[in-house]
Amino acid sequence: MFGATNYGITIVELRSFQNDADKIFDEQEREDLSDFISANPVFGDVIPGTGGIRKLRWRARGSGKRGGARVIYYFRDLNMPVFLLAVYAKGEKMNLTMHERELMQRVVETLVREQAARSIYRLAALRDPA
Repeated sequence: MFGATNYGITIVELRSFQNDADKIFDEQEREDLSDFISANPVFGDVIPGTGGIRKLRWRARGSGKRGGARVIYYFRDLNMPVFLLAVYAKGEKMNLTMHERELMQRVVETLVREQAARSIYRLAALRDPA
């Protein structure tokens, strides 16, 4: 299994994730989640039809993984941060709707484009120091 064992990958929480995570996780659970995904970015199951978006079960406020939360995130490779997209309590919903999947896929496509543009800008700045 691929893992970022020598160093953790940067985690970026989208506002959609932050708003719900504040209600679902305590501070330690949230920190543990970030640490785990940073070190194990491919652990979650890929959601079909999303371009690589993953879903991970995670414990939440006194419940185990089974009754806990579902974390939706995107990991592309070691050159990009892991993007935490959404989180919901298991009792809230079982799976994302097709519409939610499509929206998240569009968000991810935008994030990838923006990240690529930043990388190109950084490379250009290194080549042509002003």
